This record gives sequence, C-alpha cells and structure tokens, in this order.
Amino acid sequence: MFAVSDNRLTGTLPSLANSTELICFEVDRNQLSGPVSPPDGLVNLNGFDVAYNQLPGSAPALFQPNALVPGFSSLCPNMLMPSDDPGWDLATGASPWFAACEFIFIDGFDGPPN
Repeated sequence: MFAVSDNRLTGTLPSLANSTELICFEVDRNQLSGPVSPPDGLVNLNGFDVAYNQLPGSAPALFQPNALVPGFSSLCPNMLMPSDDPGWDLATGASPWFAACEFIFIDGFDGPPN
C-alpha cells in the first residue's frame, strides 16, 4: 500500500513501474501535477485514488483484466480530459467516471474543499 493522502505534496506522481505487488495507491488531496501513468502490470492493485490534485491530460488506459474494486478508485476532481472508458466507470463507481471533474471545466478548480 502506498498512502500519502492529505500531505500537501507537490511535484509529479511517482512511477508505479516495477510495483507489481502494490495493492492500493492513494495520493488524493495533495498538489501533485503531471501526467498519470497507466497502472500497467499492477495485477494486484485494487484501489487507485488520485483525486483532488492538479493532474492534467488524459486518464490512463486501464490494462485488462484489472483487480480494481468497483467504487474504490477516484480520478476526480482533477483537470483530466473526459473520455469514454467503461473500465474507469466501474473502478470509480461513477458513470461517466469524469462526472466529478465537470465542475472544474465549468467553475474552475482551486483545490479540495475545506
């Protein structure tokens, strides 16, 4: 498990390459930026939470099959571009997965709620 939520961390997301035993990745509520790398090869990963950061670009493609538990992952809010990906819909428990990101595009985003 890698859990560093609510720490005001800055910089880019760490690489998950060679983390094949990783079960949960939680970096939500920080100030991380940069692209989100695909969780390729992380066959044991059951949670992926990068919400409330400043991540731009596209959501990573999910490898198939994956072990993400439905509703146990979050990509939003961030500045990720909307895309159709039923895998992320299932993993986040939201359809579409980017529904929680939409207020960013409408109202702007200045960080997580207090």
